[in-house]
Amino acid sequence: MKKTSFLIFCFVLVTSQVLGNVRWDAAEVSEAQTDNWSCGVHSAHRLLKTYEQDEDYNAMRNDIGPYNYSFDLLYNINDQIDKTVCDIWTVVLFGPDICITWKIITVTVEVTEDIIVKIDDIGIGKPTNILVDKLQTDYRSTFRSRQGNVSFQDVKDLLEDGRPVMALLQKGKRRIDKHLLTATGLIPAEAIWLYSSDIDVPLPLHWVIITGYDENYIYYYDTGSGSTPLNSEFSMSHAQFLEYWEWNHDGYNKNNNLAHDYLTSSAVDLDERTIIWIDEDVPVSTPPDPSGTLNNDPATYLPAILSILLH
Repeated sequence: MKKTSFLIFCFVLVTSQVLGNVRWDAAEVSEAQTDNWSCGVHSAHRLLKTYEQDEDYNAMRNDIGPYNYSFDLLYNINDQIDKTVCDIWTVVLFGPDICITWKIITVTVEVTEDIIVKIDDIGIGKPTNILVDKLQTDYRSTFRSRQGNVSFQDVKDLLEDGRPVMALLQKGKRRIDKHLLTATGLIPAEAIWLYSSDIDVPLPLHWVIITGYDENYIYYYDTGSGSTPLNSEFSMSHAQFLEYWEWNHDGYNKNNNLAHDYLTSSAVDLDERTIIWIDEDVPVSTPPDPSGTLNNDPATYLPAILSILLH
C-alpha cells in the first residue's frame, strides 16, 4: 500500500512538472544587434538558426531594412465664437447697456493644418505584417504571426508544441507634453483642446524570443544590444511579461493618444499581444534545456510511468 501511494505521488509529481515546465534552447549567434531598430530581424535570424537555417544577420538586416514611422495629421477645426459688437452710434443713441443684447454676430474660424509627425527611435523596423511577409517570401514559408486577440495560454501552447515564439514587448514610453507640441508647431494651438492629456509614445518596442515557461517565469533570449549578453537565457515573471506584452508598462496611456492610434491603425497594423513563430517542430538536434521539459510531448512519458506503477 505504501509503495502504491509513493508511486502515485511520483506519477503526479512527474506529470505535473512535464506539463507545466517547458524550456527550449535557442541557437547561439555570433553577432549582436548593431542598431536601434533591427531587433525583429535579429530575433528572426536566431529563430531560423534554431531551425538549422543559418542566415547572415547583417545580410538580413540590409535586405529587410528599417521603416519610416510618420503620419499626417489633418485638422478641420470649427470653433464658433459669439461676440457682441457695439459701435459709437449705438452707445450715443441707446446707451451702453443695449450692447449686451444688440448686434450679435457669429464668427466661424476654420483652421486646416496638414502636419507630418515623425516618431523616432520606436525600437523596431518593419511592422509585423510587412516583416512576416518578407520572412515568408525570402527566408522560410512557415513563418506565422498573430496579434491582438492572443492569450498567454496561446503562447504556452506553442511552446509545448515545440515552437519558440518571438514576442513584441513595450519596454518603456516617452511622454510628450501636448503644449510642447503646440509650441513646436506639431499641433496647432487651435487644436490643443482635442487632447485631454499629454501624448505617450511606446518607446522602445522590442522583439525577443520566448523559449519556455514554468509556474513563475517565462524564459527568453534577447538580441545582445547594449550591455545585454548575446547568448544568455533571461527570465521575467508572468506579470512582468504580460505588462510588457500588453503595452501596459510604465503607465503607458493608450487613450486619446494620436501616436498609439497611428501605430495600431490599418496603415501600420502594430498591436499589443503580438507573436511570430515558425510553424514547425524544433529540430531534434536542438533539445530542450535539461532544467526544464525533457520532451515537447508529455504523453511519451506516460507509458514508462504506468509501467512502474503496474509493477
